[in-house]
Amino acid sequence: MWRDRYKNFQAICLQHKEDILNAAIHSWTGIDLSKEEQEIIRQYLLQRNVGIDFLNQKLAPILSKNGFIVKFASIYVHQKPQVTRLSNVRFNKCELGDLLVIFILFDISKKPIINSAFIAQAKKHFKIDNLCQKE
Repeated sequence: MWRDRYKNFQAICLQHKEDILNAAIHSWTGIDLSKEEQEIIRQYLLQRNVGIDFLNQKLAPILSKNGFIVKFASIYVHQKPQVTRLSNVRFNKCELGDLLVIFILFDISKKPIINSAFIAQAKKHFKIDNLCQKE
């Protein structure tokens, strides 16, 4: 039963793959990219009508079909959590990332079916300028 429902949701996602990609791209519209990385991420996670809020407004309703409800959530995790490296290096602690994005799939009775999250490292420019990341 659960696998059939999950396959049904996968079919919905495949049917709307262009909508998903467009929403991901447009979720950055309205964010001041001239700011520092930490402020850009804060805006993406917390500001109304952009970022996560945009995904909940525009993408979640498209994917919330056939008895499913989709929600996105986020946590600002800059400098926490960190990993401690055991090797003998100058910088033995590194942050795992800057933002935690959470995807939640509910059934029609609002019972969670899938909770999934990922941590992403934000980079305003495509270069590694952090000594911890270089080692």
